[in-house]
Amino acid sequence: MSKDSITEITVGENDRDFENMLNDFLERMSSVDHKLSMQIQKKILRDSTAEAVRSLRSRIRSVYKKHTGYAARSVRAKTAESRTQRGTVYHTFGYRNKHLPDIYNTKIRNLDGSYRVKPKPATYIGIWGDLGTKKIQGRDVLHSEWVQHKDRIKKRLEEEIQKLIKSGLDK
Repeated sequence: MSKDSITEITVGENDRDFENMLNDFLERMSSVDHKLSMQIQKKILRDSTAEAVRSLRSRIRSVYKKHTGYAARSVRAKTAESRTQRGTVYHTFGYRNKHLPDIYNTKIRNLDGSYRVKPKPATYIGIWGDLGTKKIQGRDVLHSEWVQHKDRIKKRLEEEIQKLIKSGLDK
């Protein structure tokens, strides 16, 4: 076998139509690749899980009746680019204490006279309340909400990706 026969692909004798169709398909696929940029991937992930995040917030308000304002605000979603795999975007949602102010317990003071800082909601609702402790039974709100919305999130992701591919190929 010669070197030319390996690099040159022949579809058929004088079959330029098929070759032109493949070239057109490859050009259209390049526009699909452009449409799946990082920003588009992030938007698709955020949109597909938005309903699940809203549902988790409302479920926290109903399960934990007392002082749930900060707890509902501690439900956050994060979308970021993976540091280990280039071109991969991930999305998580759950409990986070970031950007929440300190909550002071006005009944208990530290040795220096300052008020003691209470645990933030992601700690007492997200860890102690959800997973449980030795004396508190966990309520498993986050896992049950994920199981409830998992199929819908998957379906939305598939629909959005198919829509992008179709719009790229219909150019």
